[in-house]
Amino acid sequence: MMARFCLVAIFVAVATAMSISPTVTSTAADLQEWVAVQVEGTVEFKRSGPEWSPLRRGDTVIPGYEIRTGPNAKVLLSRGSETITVEPESTLEFLPPGNGSVTRIFQKLGGAIFNIKKRNRKHFEVLTPHLVATVKGTEFSIKIDANGGTLNVINGSVGVTNKKSGKSIDVSAGQFAMVSGNSGAIATSGVATSTGGAVATYAMITAVVSLVLGLCLIAFIVYSRKKANAVDATNVADRASIR
Repeated sequence: MMARFCLVAIFVAVATAMSISPTVTSTAADLQEWVAVQVEGTVEFKRSGPEWSPLRRGDTVIPGYEIRTGPNAKVLLSRGSETITVEPESTLEFLPPGNGSVTRIFQKLGGAIFNIKKRNRKHFEVLTPHLVATVKGTEFSIKIDANGGTLNVINGSVGVTNKKSGKSIDVSAGQFAMVSGNSGAIATSGVATSTGGAVATYAMITAVVSLVLGLCLIAFIVYSRKKANAVDATNVADRASIR
């Protein structure tokens, strides 16, 4: 009976874990405010004017702002659990949101790493002079120079479009996309991997099963002790009746 109960409990736990979706629906991702949580070196911002001002830790960045980092400078922007790491000598402009509250960022120069939570629709877009990256949720980086751009997908999948030719491809985790600003070509390299969602799901299932097994072990120990006590009580009663 106890073994059957544990098997049923494990089956229910695994089914529940697999049904849990990591998809974010709304909350912080619908907001267009980013907070500077880490600032290293010279980081500046401006809005509707030619004057640049220092960006300090705790400052808020909203649509209409443009930020830039100096040599050996870096800034980490946070929006809930989503982050943007702007690398040295880079410039990003935060554009007004698109249809459906799509976050839009124009990366003019340099490098940035984006860690964006998964949602059930496309909600984040990075534009550059050479390419457009559209995502539902992933972790990726983009580097831009005068000759073109390079996109590296760490987790998830990103749709990349060459702005000059209009060519589009999907880039998966473990792959690079190189976009030429002159020829309009897109080239990919690397091998796609299945890390990310599959690893997270496996870890979740393992944790849930381990918890259920632990509870079953405790229940089995309690059950065994109760049964042993019942047997001892029966033996004492039998000896008493014989006397």
